[in-house]
Amino acid sequence: PYPMITPQQWAPLGRIALRIADSHHTTVDLAIEEALSQGLAVEIVEEAILQGIPYSGFPGAVEALASLRRLTGSTANDGAHSRELDPEDPPTSFQTVYGTQVDAVRASLSAFHPQLERWILTFAYGDVMGRGVLPFSLVEGLAVASLIGQRRRTPLHSHLRGALHAGWSKGQLRSWLQLIEADADRATIEFARQIIRREE
Repeated sequence: PYPMITPQQWAPLGRIALRIADSHHTTVDLAIEEALSQGLAVEIVEEAILQGIPYSGFPGAVEALASLRRLTGSTANDGAHSRELDPEDPPTSFQTVYGTQVDAVRASLSAFHPQLERWILTFAYGDVMGRGVLPFSLVEGLAVASLIGQRRRTPLHSHLRGALHAGWSKGQLRSWLQLIEADADRATIEFARQIIRREE
């Protein structure tokens, strides 16, 4: 229901994702206010916050959702529901991000710990990223912003590629980085730009 339009139109959501992920930022409220003032629906802002849980955890989401409720007086949207997933059949979201590397990534996760693979497939990529409330291209853009906020370079590399697989052009990704750059660690932004250049 919410197609990818331009990075500029979704930029406030990127700033929310980055600020939740970076514990040094204390201005998540301001990013939420910006998103609402630009006409983004409460439900979209809420979903952007929820999409950060696989990357930055529950504590940041709890604080951000509390801010959203305080600012809007709204109640929670319960539109999309979790569903049972067979971990032997990776969710579409996982397949989109990793493409031809799905089996290799699964083997790597399982080697770290079998439960890690299961939780990532069923919870992160199924219950959260596979909800379908936001276009998957935007979900990946939010993942990029969150990982930049955490300065997590290995998963950032994967999700920059995932964003390209999900429909971002290299130009759109460069614009996205520029729009969230003021909130980000400079070395991590430059790392992301180098990854995009290597994909050319």
